[in-house]
Amino acid sequence: MNTVRRAVQVLVGGLCLAATQSALSDEVQPGFYFGVSGGEASFDDFGSKGQLDSIVQSALRQNGFLLVPNSFRSTYEDSDTSLALFGGYHFNQYLSVEGGYIDLGAAEYRSTGSFRRGVATQSIATSIDVETTGFTVAGLGSWPIGNVFELHGRLGLFISQTDLSVKLGSTGATGSSTDSLDSVGGYYGIGAGFNFAQHWSVSLDWTRYDNVGDEDEDDDVEAGFDIDALSLSGTFRF
Repeated sequence: MNTVRRAVQVLVGGLCLAATQSALSDEVQPGFYFGVSGGEASFDDFGSKGQLDSIVQSALRQNGFLLVPNSFRSTYEDSDTSLALFGGYHFNQYLSVEGGYIDLGAAEYRSTGSFRRGVATQSIATSIDVETTGFTVAGLGSWPIGNVFELHGRLGLFISQTDLSVKLGSTGATGSSTDSLDSVGGYYGIGAGFNFAQHWSVSLDWTRYDNVGDEDEDDDVEAGFDIDALSLSGTFRF
């Protein structure tokens, strides 16, 4: 019986030691990391469908085009898939720095309608697209909850390029205009992470990119887009 008792005690002690070592290995250690993320981004200031309908119809009316009743149709999408690559360095389990590249996707508007100008009636199609990509650099503060979970906050700069494209097409004529808007603005976010094994973690994050595409930084009126992104990321720690 004593032999069995000692064998059980040794086995339980070994399992406890292994579990402790495994838990400790899940803690974030100093070093580099690399990750990818994907999610959905929403362009908060793209305007509503009704607002864009009014802008398009008003511009055409000012140039002599009168809408044929019940002929106007439009579609609107202010969110898209976002994708990002990032890398950084953990100084400890509380503080990190990182940089990355992100594609926030595009917002788009489409409309068609019949318009009279003089004695002629023609169909006119309009498209508006806003697409944003850029580089990020940020500091992260983390608060571990046990050895596995952690909460974190992110604050940094977003160096972005926003392409604004407007196209107009009618019978026998088309026109387009594209502006590339470069801006540097702030971004911030919060999230929760789960560390598993020795090198891997996953994280769910909400991030706000502020006033993207506003090139006139001295203007008191913000002319860019606020973009909200909800993303799921996977990280490998070296």
